Amino acid sequence: MTPYGEGMVERVRELAGGAPDFALHTAQVKGTLPDLVRIVDGDPKRVFSFADRDEEGIGVRTAWKETGVGLRYDVLGHYAQLTAEGRFSIPIARTFALEDWREAAAISMNKKAHGKLVLLPGSSSAGNV
Repeated sequence: MTPYGEGMVERVRELAGGAPDFALHTAQVKGTLPDLVRIVDGDPKRVFSFADRDEEGIGVRTAWKETGVGLRYDVLGHYAQLTAEGRFSIPIARTFALEDWREAAAISMNKKAHGKLVLLPGSSSAGNV
């Protein structure tokens, strides 16, 4: 894991040992699409954003329809296939019982999570994964 901001391109490329094949943007951090394109050697088609629209028109694929309204659910099958092949994963920082949603929300709002926080309906215990 590495934070967004100044030097992110270099940090990510160092962690990856070069330019990664693909960058998936899921965090609600605006203005990072140009850096993500630089991370993957300048090919905007190797970046997909669930969180941000390509308002700069740099060619990044997004979950937003061309009209700018609504999410594109048509891409989910592709990512499900990559996951099944072991080529795509999302780090889970911690799981929570559903009744502990306030704690999960507080951690998320404080930006203390290093991965995704998952609520488990029907679970009476939770913990680190």
